[in-house]
Amino acid sequence: MALFLKGMAMGAADLVPGVSGGTIALVTGIYQELIHTINQFQISSLKLLFQGRWKEFWHTINGNFIVLLFGGIVSSVISLSFSIDYLLHEYPIQLNAFFLGLLAASIRMLIRQVQTPKNLMFWVWIVLGFSISFGLTQLPVSVSDPSLLKLFLSGMIAISAMLLPGLSGAYILLVLGVYDVFIGTLKGLLTQLVSFDQELFLLYAKNAISLGLGILIGIRLFAMLLKWVLHNYPHQTLLLLIGLICGALHKIWPWQKWILIGESRQISVVVWPNQISGEATILPAMICSLIGFLILVFLENQAQKSRDAKSNA
Repeated sequence: MALFLKGMAMGAADLVPGVSGGTIALVTGIYQELIHTINQFQISSLKLLFQGRWKEFWHTINGNFIVLLFGGIVSSVISLSFSIDYLLHEYPIQLNAFFLGLLAASIRMLIRQVQTPKNLMFWVWIVLGFSISFGLTQLPVSVSDPSLLKLFLSGMIAISAMLLPGLSGAYILLVLGVYDVFIGTLKGLLTQLVSFDQELFLLYAKNAISLGLGILIGIRLFAMLLKWVLHNYPHQTLLLLIGLICGALHKIWPWQKWILIGESRQISVVVWPNQISGEATILPAMICSLIGFLILVFLENQAQKSRDAKSNA
């Protein structure tokens, strides 16, 4: 049940531009198992399936982990696609403040896990991660209509970002100009279950297939790279991930203003509360941020108790 809830948290995070499902996986202690499990989908494991060796295949691909985690992710994406879209449009300040609290707590937790001395290279890796994340989140957002090929490539790129803590796959979709299409496709397919329209269904299905294929190919290729990096450079990777998260914090600062660049691109800029909605939003934002922070601290404490109980058993 706990793994399913972690999957739901990852799915919810991946729907919000500026937040990464990879961050949730990292701070809840399942990141390395996630990368390892994805890499288990190889030709050798598929041979077991076609040979009818079901139990061996299920064990090889870590089937229980996949079903629970990705079941949580999918159920969250489907069930929250409407509500997250609603909150993003109606309560963006409170929603961003909540996730800002989550990320602040995650940085606190990750820094406590660092076991390397705070020398020059310690800061080099953090600054490198910060620079990469900050630079990517400064890219202007495209508002043009995407082609099916662009949807496919966007799916590959976005899922790679979703696996990296600190880099938001949803924001990458926003930068590439396909975020609205992504959310619209999810909502459209769900709507078609109630009121079927062949023309609309085919449109949504084509978009979903293009994005889906890109996601499947991207997640497999990128997981191979991540597994190698985590195995060979674990401490440097942790520091880099901390930098990636820090570099993306400004994208979920509750108060943002969009500036148009040319005719089809725009970029968000961090502003003070009084430049958008006055001081009335400060207290609700602070409360939401504190709730997000405390939730992750609670989850961290529960995870630590679980690890202590296993070690003492």
